[in-house]
Amino acid sequence: MSRTSSLWLLVDYANLQLIEKKRGLSYVVDSIVNRIGLAHLRHNDFVTVRLYGGWYSGSTLTKNAQKLAGQIESLSPAPITVRAGSRNIQVRTNIELARSLVCNPGKDILHTFRVRGFPTGLSCENPPFKDCVNSTVCPWLPLPAFLMRRRCPIDGCELHPKRIISKAEQKVVDTMLTADLVDLASRGERVAIVSSDDDMWPGISLSLARGASVIHVQTKRGQNTARHYTQGLTDRYVQIEA
Repeated sequence: MSRTSSLWLLVDYANLQLIEKKRGLSYVVDSIVNRIGLAHLRHNDFVTVRLYGGWYSGSTLTKNAQKLAGQIESLSPAPITVRAGSRNIQVRTNIELARSLVCNPGKDILHTFRVRGFPTGLSCENPPFKDCVNSTVCPWLPLPAFLMRRRCPIDGCELHPKRIISKAEQKVVDTMLTADLVDLASRGERVAIVSSDDDMWPGISLSLARGASVIHVQTKRGQNTARHYTQGLTDRYVQIEA
């Protein structure tokens, strides 16, 4: 790994609040950096901001990834003012889509955005439904037969749920972020992770066990890492609430 950085900021982009993402990437990065603040940043620090998400549909960048890439091109590199009362400092930032692992930047990880057909493992309550105000004429009465039997309740209709129900999902993205976190932490780099997804905790725990310090920025208001994870941790784990 040839690049150097004062702080690596690993952002679980899908885990950010939609209202924040709608304000644009400049707002998102500025907000996160200022939440980390003067307690963990110094003047002229260089912050590498990596955005993790399902950026590839097959081997093609998704529309969302292309849109973000356009914003990155106009923003990065750019200084950000970190404000704390009357004291301000500036840090330099470089923003990038996490399309590959930090340790192997020449090898993009493809097929990270996938559209699945009718999902398995669904369950549906049989009528009459709880809290239904008029169970005899409820428009959802055919739903259990359609979902669970996987056929239209009208005789002769061959409509299958998979023709109208699909699910878009990210694959291997959380693992990429976790792999980068552990890799960077094991090299003694300063790392901050931005996510409220509990799936990230094994990577945080392993990094801490190896003697690293981790700044954990929560993305959802009122949500903190569960106490059964954090109990007994030293001050090398810093949690910043949303």
